[in-house]
Amino acid sequence: MSNWIASLGGFELAGPSQFPSEYEDFLQWHYERQLTAGFSQDDIEDYPAGKLIEAMTERVRIGHHRG
Repeated sequence: MSNWIASLGGFELAGPSQFPSEYEDFLQWHYERQLTAGFSQDDIEDYPAGKLIEAMTERVRIGHHRG
């Protein structure tokens, strides 16, 4: 999965052992953010991949990442 994300460009990736932890942190952040915005659990589980990438970019932009 990290190779696919790297192929999108503009991302500095962590080492392979850190990636799952970063992704889990993102998923928790995204889930809480979507619940606060009024999305249901079903809405969050069906969130389009493109929108997830936008959310990942937003998370990095606002500084919610390790490094």
